[in-house]
Amino acid sequence: MSEWFLILLLPVAAWSGWYVAIRRESKDARLLQSRNAYFESLTYLLNDQTDQAVDAFLNFSAIDKQTFSNQLALGTLFRKRGELDRALLIHKQLGKIFDLEEKQRNTVNFELAEDFLAAGMYLQAQEIFENLIFTNLEANQKSQINQALIRIYERTAQWQNAIDLFNKNSQELGKLNLAHYYCEMAEIFRKNNELTAAKTALSHAIVADGSLIRNYWIAAEIALENGEFISSIHNYQSIAERNAAFLPEIIQPMLACYQKIEREEEFFDWIFRQEEQHKNIRLTLALSDILEQNSRKNEARDLIHNRLQTSNNPLLLNKFLQYQSDLPQNALIISLANKIRPRTSYQCLECGFLLQKMIWHCPACYAWSSFIPTLEIKIQHR
Repeated sequence: MSEWFLILLLPVAAWSGWYVAIRRESKDARLLQSRNAYFESLTYLLNDQTDQAVDAFLNFSAIDKQTFSNQLALGTLFRKRGELDRALLIHKQLGKIFDLEEKQRNTVNFELAEDFLAAGMYLQAQEIFENLIFTNLEANQKSQINQALIRIYERTAQWQNAIDLFNKNSQELGKLNLAHYYCEMAEIFRKNNELTAAKTALSHAIVADGSLIRNYWIAAEIALENGEFISSIHNYQSIAERNAAFLPEIIQPMLACYQKIEREEEFFDWIFRQEEQHKNIRLTLALSDILEQNSRKNEARDLIHNRLQTSNNPLLLNKFLQYQSDLPQNALIISLANKIRPRTSYQCLECGFLLQKMIWHCPACYAWSSFIPTLEIKIQHR
């Protein structure tokens, strides 16, 4: 009986072997076909034939681990070279046509979000990154996502989102720009006349970075607008203590505050001490202008004359010549001097971007607190 049973099993075994061999051959054939389609798609892609590349990508349905890694790396390479259309094509197709493991899918989505970010498609990148936060990620990937989200929130002015992300990841992200985010919120509240909320945001900014002069600048302006002149003066003086380079920007509103409380001479005593201490050309010229505007021309002339004893700056000489209008023999020189004007510009220390007004966030390189005042010579042709 057992012999007959073994004889009956022989055909079954033969059929099973044949079936397994056929399945393996079929699988190998599909894999070969997919690999051929893969290399065909790359050829189209490298030759800028994007439509044919898409069709070729759709023709293969199986891919091994090595081919997946190579294709992923190729997409990243295209992005780094600035060929974002190719990078997007590869990463989109990787996410569509393969049954990916969770880790692989997360990696593909991360690269796709990086493509969108590089292309300036911030909302698309933000959606993917925010979804990835809730998936199983390695520590370095989570850190990269947080850094990317911060960049997106900055460039799209989502300051509250940036603050929330910072507060959740303060140890990882640090607090370098947190004070600026609170200042941005304070500016928004101020514009909407929500002064209590603006002052609260400023208090958070000072806690985040007490050395940031922007905190005191906004506080001084809010106090001035609301008639709190003593508070405004204290905040302006805090700016001077932290960065004397910005004294020329604040002396005019400071004088207005002192005049409101009828303590104008106290202001001039203070600003003369600052000018004597720092001997900054911009400050000297700004102070001389204020003295002229307040009918103190002789003091302005003496100030410029004294500074000329220790400095050969042509702008000081030019200013001094303008005070010699009562000397007819100097008419030509005075005429030439009147055509020369100092002009303050603000230049980013990181990228060199130049503006005619002070801002806190560079629109070119996105650096914070990178602008410094620079003095230029402007010549009037008329």
